[in-house]
Amino acid sequence: MPSILGKIARFLAVGSIGFTVDAAIYHLVRAVELEPETARLVSLAFATAATWWLNRRFTFGATERRVAEEGLRYLTVTCVAQGVNYFVFLAIIDLLPTLPHIAAIGCSAALAAAFSFTGHLFFSFAPRAKVSPKKDIFNAAI
Repeated sequence: MPSILGKIARFLAVGSIGFTVDAAIYHLVRAVELEPETARLVSLAFATAATWWLNRRFTFGATERRVAEEGLRYLTVTCVAQGVNYFVFLAIIDLLPTLPHIAAIGCSAALAAAFSFTGHLFFSFAPRAKVSPKKDIFNAAI
């Protein structure tokens, strides 16, 4: 089992790839003159798909859950993290309109990363809880 520092390093590497996907798709979508808010939703969707596959493969490993269940858990954590990411991005571009959008993407992504790592470690890719058989208190030896 990889150490926590190894997982963090791989998570950050995967996040860098996700950031690249996010920024590239954002700029491609903006080139067709969609508003920043819509462009960012599209880019976040692509980045989420890429990072799920990469984190499953390289960072946390696949769980014993069905792919659909694991994917839904990943999507749940990611939606919250990306919600933080998205609304921080909107706040930054509103408060600092002359700041390049790539800088706003970087700031908002960095803020969401800590929540995302923790959620994926302890929920998305956590081992299935072991259910212990209930003790039969009526037939237990006294």
